[in-house]
Amino acid sequence: MIGAIAAGNTVFVKFSRHTQTTGETFAKLLPQYMDTRAVAVENEGGARFITKLIESQWDYIFFTGSVSVGTIIYQVPGIKLLLVMLLR
Repeated sequence: MIGAIAAGNTVFVKFSRHTQTTGETFAKLLPQYMDTRAVAVENEGGARFITKLIESQWDYIFFTGSVSVGTIIYQVPGIKLLLVMLLR
């Protein structure tokens, strides 16, 4: 994430439902230290939210999480034209 921001990219961070407290803390502290136009944080939503999110225009997707959600990401029409890194 630091590398992406340093390179001038916008970053969207979606925390897992299993890390709710970490996500809330990050979302609370972020505006104090970062330009919120460059970094956005989301703590809610599951697979349906992810599906809507990735239908937006992105240049690169870096995903760490479950195989089931990774499969959803990779099956979105047009996603194979993007650089996608899926980690489990």
